Amino acid sequence: MRTPRVEFDLGKIRANSKILCERLRSVGIDVKGVTKGVGGDSQIAAAMLDGGVTGLADARLSNVLKLRTNGINCPIALIRSPMHDQLAELVASCNISYHSDLTTLDLLGQAARDANRCHSVMLMVEAGDGRDGLPIERLEHFVAAVLNTPGLTLNGVGANFSCMQAVPPTSAALMVLSNAIERVESCLRTKIACISGGNSTSLPLALAHVNLGRVNELRLGEAILLGIEPLSGRVLPGLFDDAFVLFAEVIESSRKTRDAPLSNEKLNTEQSLTNLNQAVLAVGTQDTDIHGLKPPTTMSVLGASSDHLVLNTGGTQLAIESEVPFRMNYSAMSRLMNSPEVIKHAVN
Repeated sequence: MRTPRVEFDLGKIRANSKILCERLRSVGIDVKGVTKGVGGDSQIAAAMLDGGVTGLADARLSNVLKLRTNGINCPIALIRSPMHDQLAELVASCNISYHSDLTTLDLLGQAARDANRCHSVMLMVEAGDGRDGLPIERLEHFVAAVLNTPGLTLNGVGANFSCMQAVPPTSAALMVLSNAIERVESCLRTKIACISGGNSTSLPLALAHVNLGRVNELRLGEAILLGIEPLSGRVLPGLFDDAFVLFAEVIESSRKTRDAPLSNEKLNTEQSLTNLNQAVLAVGTQDTDIHGLKPPTTMSVLGASSDHLVLNTGGTQLAIESEVPFRMNYSAMSRLMNSPEVIKHAVN
């Protein structure tokens, strides 16, 4: 089979989805499956849905259109604020979109009316991550704007955590959000149904039964796909952390003689610099985040360029055309799954 190739196990993705959905459902939280890290792959989306997620979410409209083309008919949310030239396509393909800008909301309402549709809006509040989101003190104003814009309906309110800064969400931050929502409900005499409390980094709080206030939804990608909590890298109990494997082909294999190690080279103390087995593989920084790849334990990454990855292969000289398997983190996986040069192959 051709390389470079990512093989992903649909059974493990389905199982991770099922376990997380069941655990969170027991504390009153629904799950949206996030597909941006896999380029909107419809087989993976279907595995998430089979596992119990109540809908899908993606940051790129092109991925949503791919899902729709491949027969995914469930509710899909666009979780990055849309660009203005995307609004007509957004209304046609997405049930929900996430917003923190009044001008965009006004134009979205017009696009919805032009299509004779009613589009649902999630308002995103800045909760300390420092990326996007409206100021919490303006939430009432934004809610009123959505309620008063023909063509729009309010789906709920949410917040982002640990997206730009590696700072985990806290119970206190989610309680501040919940209290603000309750004040808005009281002032505007309306009910806000969906409270989205973040992504996979919110899982430790939710699974520890910490008080999350009104939170009743999480948006999960990394935890479902890789079975881990993103900030710590810890494998979550009962989940598979090996659903994705990269296979890269050896295109050169030789012994290297060096006077000194490379700056990032980690040699076994028993190895000699004049006895280094090295392999060059046909994958590079154009395809993935090399720092996120995990080679077999007997090997180490020496370096990479745009099209080549160089390995210290330990005591073994690899054969040309042989394949080396790599595990990966989310950054490496998302770039591989979105690269047109990488083959994607589902196994079960």
